[in-house]
Amino acid sequence: MQPDMLVVRLDETGDVAMPIQPRDLLLAIEVLSDRTARTDRQDKRSLYQTGGVGEYWIVDADAWVVERWRPGDERPEILSNRLDWQSAGADEPLMIELPAFFATVIPTRIDGQVEHSLNSA
Repeated sequence: MQPDMLVVRLDETGDVAMPIQPRDLLLAIEVLSDRTARTDRQDKRSLYQTGGVGEYWIVDADAWVVERWRPGDERPEILSNRLDWQSAGADEPLMIELPAFFATVIPTRIDGQVEHSLNSA
């Protein structure tokens, strides 16, 4: 199983260990779709949580939320305003203002034409 996006731990030489194992993932991200929802929320989540992945995010572009799962979580943290994440050793955290992010990347339809939400406001 391969996530849509991932952040991988480097080995002692500064390289990515191949093949990549779940324990090597600092962050796994899936973008939810009707076709993959069951697999993303059940099978992959279970694999990532038990495999030692630091965080697993399920991005729901329809609802404009991110489900954040960590090892041991029985329920996700549902984020709709801001997402903060910092990898071990990183100087600065990654901070994503979710409404602005989704408005930028999710196209909307206006008069039959696809436009990005921020451009149509």
